Amino acid sequence: MKLLKHLPYLLAGFAFLGLSNQAVASPIGTANITNCTPGGGFTFSATTINWLPPAGAGLGCIATGLPTSIAYSGGTFTSGTGTIEDLPGGAPGTFMLLAGGVLDYSLSAFAAPATTDGICSTTVALATGHSCIAFAGSPFLFTSQGATTAVSLDALGILTDTGNASTSPYSGLFTTQLIANTAAIASTIDAGGSITSTYSATLATGPAGSASTPEPATFALLSTGVALLGIGRKRFGKG
Repeated sequence: MKLLKHLPYLLAGFAFLGLSNQAVASPIGTANITNCTPGGGFTFSATTINWLPPAGAGLGCIATGLPTSIAYSGGTFTSGTGTIEDLPGGAPGTFMLLAGGVLDYSLSAFAAPATTDGICSTTVALATGHSCIAFAGSPFLFTSQGATTAVSLDALGILTDTGNASTSPYSGLFTTQLIANTAAIASTIDAGGSITSTYSATLATGPAGSASTPEPATFALLSTGVALLGIGRKRFGKG
């Protein structure tokens, strides 16, 4: 009888625990990023990445496309626009905001790319399937496709659901394709120029997002300044 008497309280306690566990559930899912229109894309140089179109001081606009689906405190985020910070933006911190700012992607590091041919030559284009980076420490991987070049950038960080302060690690792959060979791209970057293109990205949270391990100091690439990068380029030669 005593058990029956206290049963409503026990059930209420279990229900409360269930709601509490649900409330602190970490955000999990995949965001597929596309370009905002009109004028979406990005411009990158040896020391900066500027996202287009502008969405405020030091910010660019991003949009999500199918099959975006992120479970978080506000339900399930599937579509909408957000912001992404231009780089360098000072110390690592907020990088992307989605769901009205509730989904906060911070940037911890860029993964160091593994190349087949090291530093890109500015005079000799790589053969199809070979890859290089513009200068030592660059996070951009250039993979030759003959007359065109595939460009990729791996970002690593933490996704915070500001609605309940829960977190999940994420990994993000940004890609684009340029109508130029690796030598032409390296020559432009080496001369202090910039390249503008559209892009796409996939950011995976949860177990999939924790698969990659950041290399030490790779984030510092975009915050050390032109002088240091110039020294590094001269030291390794232009090819």
